[in-house]
Amino acid sequence: IGNWSCGMLQSRPDYATGATVIGSIQIHRPRQNHGMRSGVLNFGVANDTCFCFGGSQRPNATGAGPQIANQTIDKWFNTDAFSQPAPFTFGSVGRTVSGVRQSAAHNLDLSVFKSFHPVERMRIEFRAEAFNAANTPIFGLPGTVLGSPTFGVVTSQENGPRQVQLGLKILF
Repeated sequence: IGNWSCGMLQSRPDYATGATVIGSIQIHRPRQNHGMRSGVLNFGVANDTCFCFGGSQRPNATGAGPQIANQTIDKWFNTDAFSQPAPFTFGSVGRTVSGVRQSAAHNLDLSVFKSFHPVERMRIEFRAEAFNAANTPIFGLPGTVLGSPTFGVVTSQENGPRQVQLGLKILF
C-alpha cells in the first residue's frame, strides 16, 4: 500500500476578489471582471453603413438590460437589448457592454502514481492522470454581430473533454 503519490491542479474564479485561483497561486485580474476570463465582447453590426475610418458601426441600445437570468449557449445575453442603428450613424453601444462576459474557467486535473521495486536495481512507476477530470466545459465567445444568425449564440468550446492517460515507466 506504500509508495503512492497523488497530485491535483484546480483553477476556479474567486468572485470576491476578481482573481482566478490556480491551486494556491492567485493570478490577479481587474476587479470588474467578477471572476470571468477577460473575454471582452466587441459588438458590431452585419450591415455596416457607417463608413467609419478605423472603426465599425455599433448597434444602438434599446434600453433593455443585456443580462438574462437563465443563460444558455443558445441565448448568452438579451439580444433584444440591441437594435440596428440608422444609416450613416455610429450607434449608441460602447466598445464593451458591462455585465456581458465570457463564461468563467473551472478546471480540475488529477494524477495518481505508484512506485514498485521488483528487484534491487529496478524501479517501475505506474501513472494515471486525468485532465479536465470534472468534464466541465469552458464556452467560447458568443456572436456579437447584430444581424448575423449567431448573434448571442455560443458556437464553440475552449477546452477539450475529459482525457485520461495511463503510463508505465521502467527505470534501471
